[in-house]
Amino acid sequence: ALTYVRRQKRSLVVKADGLAAGKGVVVAADEAEAERAILDMMVRKVHGSAGDRILVEERLHRSLLPPSHSGTTLDFWKGGDG
Repeated sequence: ALTYVRRQKRSLVVKADGLAAGKGVVVAADEAEAERAILDMMVRKVHGSAGDRILVEERLHRSLLPPSHSGTTLDFWKGGDG
């Protein structure tokens, strides 16, 4: 996983493959943060066995939520007129 991260030239997301109480995802700002996340999960076992296997994915930079008429995605979640 560390070799893969070092070869990438894009932002990455590191995810624990098991159940980690909603804490098993790191959206890495840079290569160093992705490496720390991998070591925390797989070596330091900060999420216990949830980090025995991890996923490393490319970070998506665009919101998948449609903007509302007022121009913010937060209004989309209100369910009303925003």
